[in-house]
Amino acid sequence: MELPRESPDRVRHFRPVPLNFSRSRTVLVVDDDEAIRLALRSFLEKVGFDVREAWSGRSALAQLTSGRLPEIVITDLKMSDGSGYWFLEEVEREFPRMVKRTIIITGDADHEAAHELSSRTGCPLVRKPFELSQLLEVLDQVSLNS
Repeated sequence: MELPRESPDRVRHFRPVPLNFSRSRTVLVVDDDEAIRLALRSFLEKVGFDVREAWSGRSALAQLTSGRLPEIVITDLKMSDGSGYWFLEEVEREFPRMVKRTIIITGDADHEAAHELSSRTGCPLVRKPFELSQLLEVLDQVSLNS
C-alpha cells in the first residue's frame, strides 16, 4: 500500500467537539420560532448535547426556577411572550452564574441594543442567520470559560 507523501491541496480540517464528561452537556434553547428550535435541537443533539426547549422567556425562566439548570442557554431576544432582554435581566438577578453561560442569538435589526446587552452581560452575540459551525465555536468558548 502506497500512501501520499504530501497532503492534497484541498484538505478539510476536522475540528473535534471537546468532550467534557464532568458536565451533563445540556443546553436550553429559548426561541419562539419553532423551526429554529427544531433546527438547533437537531444540530446540537448531533454534537452531543442534551437539548431542552422553551418557546418564551417566561417558559425558560420556569424551567430554570424548577432547578433544572442547563450547562448553556441559547436565547433569542425578540419573542412574543417575555422578551430575551427581560429573560436575561431575570437570569442576572436570579441566576447570576448562569449569565456567563448564555449565548444571545438575534436577527433583530436594532443591533445596537443587542450589542449593548452583550457588552453589559458578557454574553456572546450570534447574529441570525448564522452558520452552525459559528454557533459551535461560540458554544466551545462558553463551555471552556464556565
